Amino acid sequence: RALRLYASPPRLRGPVRIDGLDLSCMVTRATIEACHSGNLFMNLRIFYSFRGLAQRIRISRCIYPYENLAREKMIVLGIRDTAPETHLVGYQHASISHQYINFMLGPGESAVTPLPDVILTTGDVTRELLRREGNYAPVCQRNAPFLVRSFCQALSGDPT
Repeated sequence: RALRLYASPPRLRGPVRIDGLDLSCMVTRATIEACHSGNLFMNLRIFYSFRGLAQRIRISRCIYPYENLAREKMIVLGIRDTAPETHLVGYQHASISHQYINFMLGPGESAVTPLPDVILTTGDVTRELLRREGNYAPVCQRNAPFLVRSFCQALSGDPT
């Protein structure tokens, strides 16, 4: 199946339009590049790995760095496929701006794209940007500015 996908990438079933602009050529080229670069296969590997992990052990909570990339969607889909009760937490770990378009969802996109149950942000500014500009559900975000520092201290045993 992988060789077939590599040799003949999936085809579009209709036009892709945003604000009346036909983007079919761009989407087709991106699909071909994803197949030829190995990104498609890496993402499928991530999906099947996390699905297999969730089948073999009980995962009550999964926390992962959140950047809204394809590999993260594969983690969400893989775990939810076999363990829908798992609480998924994405930690948005760096400052962002409007230029980070992977964080900006279109209207209604959060209802159909694989997202974690909660997105922890590094602060109020980031949380508000995601709410105002990113089209995320407000209940989906909380602040956790010191998550990494707390985690590292817990691992090292350093109380400061």
